[in-house]
Amino acid sequence: MFWGELAEVLDGVVPVIEAADQTLLDTARKIETARRRLDAAQALVVGELDVRGTTDIADGLATGRWLSQEAGISDHAAGGLVRVARALRVELPATAEALSAGVIGFEHAKVMTDAINPRIASAFREIETELIDQAGGMAFRAWRDHVKTVAASLDQDGGYDPDDDVYSNRLSVRGSSEGTDVSGRLVGPAAVTVR
Repeated sequence: MFWGELAEVLDGVVPVIEAADQTLLDTARKIETARRRLDAAQALVVGELDVRGTTDIADGLATGRWLSQEAGISDHAAGGLVRVARALRVELPATAEALSAGVIGFEHAKVMTDAINPRIASAFREIETELIDQAGGMAFRAWRDHVKTVAASLDQDGGYDPDDDVYSNRLSVRGSSEGTDVSGRLVGPAAVTVR
């Protein structure tokens, strides 16, 4: 069971000052494997919360905002996690599988999420597995740059403008004893219209 393995890894870390070098190396590898599995589980849970609208129903908050408050992380980090979780659910099935298997880490999944856009989604999915396979044989930075280059070459119409993406607009309405609270984020033309 994963949780038992995780507990074993964490219990084996202390005290590091007395650990042999090989033990530290082995433990560092085990921690990274555990982190990848935790990241995959977190992405699955966050993606499901987002799709169901659970955080909005329960607390009147978008998933990213709720996660930021509950986990005490920045809005930027929480929003990034939600964005990756959405992409793994809908657009990047091979990436989701590789993350769950521990083949890649969350940063790899983020690179893939940043690279895909609606204009190239079909073509990108055709080479998704190949890009994931290449991650194992390349330094992260080189692989990231390679993925960006491949995505740019697939996008014959130019860069993707997130301001034109209707899904970037978020609005939350929550009733309270003092009235109704409206909060959200509008980008592009929608933001200008509201002003």
